[in-house]
Amino acid sequence: MTPENGPRPVDLGRFHLVASYSDQIREDAERGKSRIFGLTGPWGSGKSWLLERMMEHLKSSTSDSGDIVVEFNPWIFPDETALYRGFTLMLLGRDALRRKWRHWFAVGIGLIKADASFWFFGAGLAPFTDKLANSLSPIGSPKAMREAIANAMNLRGRRVFVVMDDLDRLSPGELLTVFRLVRLLGDIPNLHYILAYDQDTVLRLLDQTDVSAGDPSRSEQYLEKIVETRIPVPTLTTEQIEALAIAPVLEWARSVDPDLSEGDEAMINLRLASIVFRCVATPRAAQRYLSTVRSLRPQMVAEVRLEHWVLACLLRTFFPRVWELAVSERDLLTGVTHGHISNRDEVVQDRASRLRDRFAALLGDVPIAVDILILLELLFPAYDRLVTGGNKVSADFDPNSSVDARGIGHPAFFHRYVWPDIPPGHVPEGEVRAYLRALPAPDASTGIRRLFTSSPLAVIEAIERNFNFTRSQPVERVHIVELCEQLYGPAGEVSPMAPHSARALLTRLTARTIPWMSPEELGQFWNPTNGPDIAAMNVFRDALTDPGLLRDIPDKPLKGWVASARQALRDRLAERLKSAPSPSLDAPESRRDFVNLLRLDAAALRNITAAQHTAGSWSALDIAGIYVQTRAGNPSTVYGISIDQLERDLGPDLLQSLIDDALSVDVPDEGADALSSRDGIPQATENINRIVRAQFQSHVAEST
Repeated sequence: MTPENGPRPVDLGRFHLVASYSDQIREDAERGKSRIFGLTGPWGSGKSWLLERMMEHLKSSTSDSGDIVVEFNPWIFPDETALYRGFTLMLLGRDALRRKWRHWFAVGIGLIKADASFWFFGAGLAPFTDKLANSLSPIGSPKAMREAIANAMNLRGRRVFVVMDDLDRLSPGELLTVFRLVRLLGDIPNLHYILAYDQDTVLRLLDQTDVSAGDPSRSEQYLEKIVETRIPVPTLTTEQIEALAIAPVLEWARSVDPDLSEGDEAMINLRLASIVFRCVATPRAAQRYLSTVRSLRPQMVAEVRLEHWVLACLLRTFFPRVWELAVSERDLLTGVTHGHISNRDEVVQDRASRLRDRFAALLGDVPIAVDILILLELLFPAYDRLVTGGNKVSADFDPNSSVDARGIGHPAFFHRYVWPDIPPGHVPEGEVRAYLRALPAPDASTGIRRLFTSSPLAVIEAIERNFNFTRSQPVERVHIVELCEQLYGPAGEVSPMAPHSARALLTRLTARTIPWMSPEELGQFWNPTNGPDIAAMNVFRDALTDPGLLRDIPDKPLKGWVASARQALRDRLAERLKSAPSPSLDAPESRRDFVNLLRLDAAALRNITAAQHTAGSWSALDIAGIYVQTRAGNPSTVYGISIDQLERDLGPDLLQSLIDDALSVDVPDEGADALSSRDGIPQATENINRIVRAQFQSHVAEST
């Protein structure tokens, strides 16, 4: 996105140079001797722009005298013979001779056959036409060609300025051929040359020819003999670089984010100023960088930190190999390797140190190599902590805040700096933030549920990043809990909207919210004494029953409220289970109640289980089946059953009954292997029972 009227052009102060350089060339040419001028500057420095303006100025200033300015493109000719022919045709086709003399003069200098009937009206692509190819006669020796062109120039009497741009794009052999042509014709009166090239590139090309003979100084000497007068394109001043590459970025940032604070703008300015002045050497480089920055889609503005975006674009534009390595090592840079690569910090630190060495090797002796290494540490706090101890991150950095989390160093946001749009599996952070601010409006909750259906985990993480648990904000805490309940789904349902991992995160989000709520706020949706049935708030119920949550509540009144709520929940669960069907997959509500009461009061559950089993209401295999999942800690995988844990929870008598029942049923040999897979527990009571029996057999055999 650009400002309404587009970017303002930057005056590089070069317009007055056009007349100055052109007058210098014309004055030197008036001496009569052929002159060779070199307009030099790096790629993208504005050589072509300056050359075009100079050509226009020379044409306008020489129109009265009859002098001619022609452009010759040597790279379109396949070999030396074609180049010489094309050059001669160019001289004939640009009024170097009067039109009626062209044909007989071309015959006279041996350019075409005497009986040819082709007339020349220009030479741009003429050498490549079949008709002209048949008309051309072989050119004689270089000496003969030089004499022929000298005769042509004398006959006409006008000065000709031949302009050749982009000589640095030729191959070494082609470049040497052009220089030989220029040198061959270099002392013909009235014939002058303006050659435009990047001197460093031309010297590297000459080093690859016989001219250098392995000695770079010979290439420099050769070029000095060819080019008599060098006219350098002026380098950019500090003010020009700021106008080309910093001011437009700040203007763009303000246009895409009207809420950009003065502090953020100042930080962008500071970060850019420390690097840009040494990266941007030409107007083209500045434009390439600006194009990369402006490629950010409007819908992505709320997904990234603009400061990190413009700095990441610096790497992408000026240090592409460093950027490619950063992308390939994104896990280490964003810190996701700490959990599964190794438990030893020194191993990860060694990897980070070696990665820094790789970055340094790619940068080589670049003057700002150290600045780029520091920039990488600034962008990736996890990497910074490994290689420096974290001294690049400001004290107020909060990786969980909605602003700081959107940095490139946050693992959930890294790909937003790589993809042109929202990466697959992600959700628009700005959209989630807008919906949260609009709660409890029905459209807001509907919008969040729509996103949740496609990416449950991403939505929950976005809610956590954009909801401040400790301070007041537009969305009330009670609305967050209500939203969690809507996303959680009814008790016991296997809802595609809320897989187990998403439900666990919703429970955690609720548990993080509760300590910052007052009893009055909590009472708005659940009164533990006489409020709605516990099934009305499933996510809150699971937060209360999870032993790992709500352990550290500093506020005593709230702590007392939670304790009373848990007691009420114990009583309600116990009453429900006394009349509930056997807790199998066919009875998901009683199954969930069984698990929750086990977390709150295992002793009370033991008594209820024993009574229900004795009465024949609950199957021993169903009880054992629920323990497989409860004690596994992961319902998608079947693990072994701890006999000791079962005995503590159920007592020795009930445990023996379960074992006897399990051993009384034969299980096929392939049953356990076929069903105890990481594909998940089969959703049928019969299969669960078969797994349970197989697991019991295995553990009983081990214990005996």
